[in-house]
Amino acid sequence: MDLTGQKIVIAHPSADLYGSDRMMLETLEGLSGSGADVVVVVPNDGPLLARVSADHTVPVIVPSLVLRKSLLSAKGSCRWSREVRSPSSGSPCSSPGTARTSSM
Repeated sequence: MDLTGQKIVIAHPSADLYGSDRMMLETLEGLSGSGADVVVVVPNDGPLLARVSADHTVPVIVPSLVLRKSLLSAKGSCRWSREVRSPSSGSPCSSPGTARTSSM
């Protein structure tokens, strides 16, 4: 199949080099070999980006939340809340080492 001139975006959930990441690289090689211009979007820097760049593909880092089991606890949701919210908007959780007072 000739994909010359086609632009394809692959949104991948990690920049690691495990099984699913290697399968994505095989797909990437097939698409590039068919003439497609491929852009790979990942949430952070990692070993996958060197492999993507070596295949003459454009890697793009778009920071995004990766939902992990550790975030599904009260402590984890507070950590997530601090990371996502800007300092001026405040957080419903106290910072480590400080007490949170309640108006109730």
